Amino acid sequence: MTTPKLGFFHRFERSAKNDSMTLLGLHGTGGDENDLFEIAKAIRPAANILCPRGKVLEGNANRFFRRTALGAFDLEDLRLRTKELKKFVSNAAKEYSFSEDALVGVGYSNGANMLVNLLLHYPDSISGVILLRPLLPSKPVNIPDLSGKKVLVLAGKKDALIFPAKTTELLAYLEKTRCQVQCEWLELGHDVSLADVDLARVWIAGGFPEKTRQEICL
Repeated sequence: MTTPKLGFFHRFERSAKNDSMTLLGLHGTGGDENDLFEIAKAIRPAANILCPRGKVLEGNANRFFRRTALGAFDLEDLRLRTKELKKFVSNAAKEYSFSEDALVGVGYSNGANMLVNLLLHYPDSISGVILLRPLLPSKPVNIPDLSGKKVLVLAGKKDALIFPAKTTELLAYLEKTRCQVQCEWLELGHDVSLADVDLARVWIAGGFPEKTRQEICL
């Protein structure tokens, strides 16, 4: 069920199991809090799922931050929206009693770009990210040390919106941050497929073994 609490329309589903992980699902342009929900559940069925709706409207399309043209972003709006999302995540962790230490993001397109910015500017707010068709939306003044953070990039070789050079730029920057990066190039365009979900499921199972909520608190 969607709720407007905590400043964002969002959906939250607590795990029926005792897995400590929470997946933060961020949709692409024109999506909403439902778009990444089932994908997140397929990636980690035992996890809690938190999916907010982007608050910026481009026509009738929801986004997480404003752009001035295709591929050109309003960097001040991006800064403010990233800070706002960080606050939402922290408040949601308190409201729903989950640990930010066990939070992994799953983002598609605009949502993936927002996750990149969240990771670079607020690394303590998230443990890892799964980025579906991302690019590098902005660069911090100083390169952050992301040692211990885990990143999966899923790129489409035939993507007409995110060209390979944009993905390569992101990968080159992430390498400088010392995070653990894995990139998979798929024979796909911009849309998400079952192949993306399968790769993400395997990656998250290998990089984040299931822990109980009690274990994460010890």
